[in-house]
Amino acid sequence: MFYRQAQRLSERPLLHHHVGAGWRPKTWAETRQMVLAEASALIRAGVQAGDHVVLIAENRVEWPVSDLAIQSVGAITVPIYATTPPAVARGIAADAGAVFAIAGDEKLAAKVPTTSVMRAVVLMDRDLQQWFAAEPTAAELEEIARRLEG
Repeated sequence: MFYRQAQRLSERPLLHHHVGAGWRPKTWAETRQMVLAEASALIRAGVQAGDHVVLIAENRVEWPVSDLAIQSVGAITVPIYATTPPAVARGIAADAGAVFAIAGDEKLAAKVPTTSVMRAVVLMDRDLQQWFAAEPTAAELEEIARRLEG
């Protein structure tokens, strides 16, 4: 549904984020590109359909983008509030069997450290910006389409 809406509403604003003293819109097309870039990076990172992926961050544009990217690869989002105490966050991640995590910053990443099950924790402030800059390959886009179908 997101991708159909993104095609239909391409240049209309979808999200707004704070920049300096004002707000900047992200169009449906810009957001779609970010979602596809992140979904491609998740595939490269080995996230499989059915995997549980922790998402822990404050309210920011990258949160819904990450959620849509996780869904796009057939994985399951495990949302954790940024204010959740570390022991509780670790318990949520462990109970879900999460294998990957996306955290807003290093402080939040420390709440869900890597373990024998949790293979990696990436940061929105660092890693996602690199992911967004990368162009998805044709093979990655085909894999995303395949996972969305099934």
